[in-house]
Amino acid sequence: MSGAERVLLDLLDGLDRSVFDPFATCPIEGGLRSQLHANGVPTVPVGILEARFTLSPRKLLHYFRSFAAVTFGLRASVKAVAPEVLHANSVRAGLVASIATLGLGIPIIWHVHDDLPKHPISSLIRGVAYLSKRSMFLAVSNATALAFCGNLPLGDRTEVLYNGINRERYPVKTTTASMFREELGLTGEDFLICAVGMINPRKGLTGLLDAFKDVYLAVPSAHLAVVGAPIFNRDDLYLAEIRDQAHRLGIEDRVHFTGPRSDVPNVLRSADLLVLNALVEPFGLVLIEAMSSGTPVLATRVGGIPEIITDNETGYLVAPSDPIALATRLLQVIDDPAGRWRVASTALSTVCPRFSQEQFRVGYMAYLRKKFPRASTLVTVSTPLNARSDAHS
Repeated sequence: MSGAERVLLDLLDGLDRSVFDPFATCPIEGGLRSQLHANGVPTVPVGILEARFTLSPRKLLHYFRSFAAVTFGLRASVKAVAPEVLHANSVRAGLVASIATLGLGIPIIWHVHDDLPKHPISSLIRGVAYLSKRSMFLAVSNATALAFCGNLPLGDRTEVLYNGINRERYPVKTTTASMFREELGLTGEDFLICAVGMINPRKGLTGLLDAFKDVYLAVPSAHLAVVGAPIFNRDDLYLAEIRDQAHRLGIEDRVHFTGPRSDVPNVLRSADLLVLNALVEPFGLVLIEAMSSGTPVLATRVGGIPEIITDNETGYLVAPSDPIALATRLLQVIDDPAGRWRVASTALSTVCPRFSQEQFRVGYMAYLRKKFPRASTLVTVSTPLNARSDAHS
C-alpha cells in the first residue's frame, strides 16, 4: 500500500454504485485486496508483476516472463468480466492493460502517478502509449504529464487531475503533545522533524540524514522521525543503509526509525515540521496531509511539488540533492516560529481547499462524463457523490 493505492481506494469509494459497477484486479498478496473487499469492491486475482528499469539481459528476461504471465492473466480476467472501461492505476498497469486488451476495443485510462526516468524502456512505454489509440492518460500533476509525454504528441490524450485528501481525517492540531511524542521520549520543548512515506532512495533520506547532522550539532532539542517502511524490491537494503548512516554520523540517539504507522494523522499533528527531501516526486500527497494538520512543510523543488508549495508563502522549497542547502534552510525554519505559523496558516486556508477529497472526486466524475458519452447521461457532477439515483448502467 502506497500513495497510488490510497488514491485508488478513494476514487472507488466516491463512485455512485447505482451507476458504476467496479471490479478490481490485483495480486492476492499485500493489503490492497482486503481493503478493496472492505469497500465492497470484488476482486479478480492476477499475478505479481516483477518489472524494474534495468539493462541487465538476465533481469530483462526474468521481467519479460513475469510481464507475459501477468498480461495473459489479465486478458483472461478482462474477457470474463467484460468491462466497459479499464482504469489502470499506474504506468506499468497501463502498459500491461493496453497489450492485454489488444483487439478487444476497450478504452483504458492510465492513471499516471510516476515520472518516467530517462531510460530506453521509458521510450518503449511511451511508444506503446502512443500506438494504443484506445488509451488516455490522467496525470497527477502538470510536471508528471510533461515527463510522461516526453517528445511524443500525447498531449491531446493527456489531462491532469490533482490528488485530494479527506480533510476530516487530518484535523488541525491544537497542540503537538501526543502519544507519538511520548513514545519517542520527547517533550513539548523538543523540535520534531518528521519524514513520512515509503522507505525508498527516491525520498532522499540519505541526504536528509546528512543535513540533519548539522541540525543535530546546532540544535540539541531537534529530533528526526523517519516514518514508513520499505515496499518495493531491495528497499529493505536502503533502510539498512540509512540506519547504518545514522550510526556512522553519530546522530542515532535523535533519529527515530518508527516503521509503518497506522496513526499517520496523529504523527503529522505531532510534528513541528514535515520534510520531503525527494529526488523524484510526481505529487506529494503527504504535503497536503501535513498542511491540513496545521504542520508547516519543507520539500524539494522537483516534480509536482512546486505546484503545491509556493516558497516562503505556503511552505519552504529547497534544491534537490543538496544537503548543505537543506541543512541551512532547516536551521532557518527552526529559528523562525512566527514564519512557520504564517506559512502553515496560509497553506491551510489557500492550498488545502484546492486538494480536497471532494475536488478530486468531482474532477474524476467530470472526466468520465467528458470521455464517455454514456456516463455523461447518467452522472451529474453537482449531485452528492454517494447519492443514489434511478439510472443504472
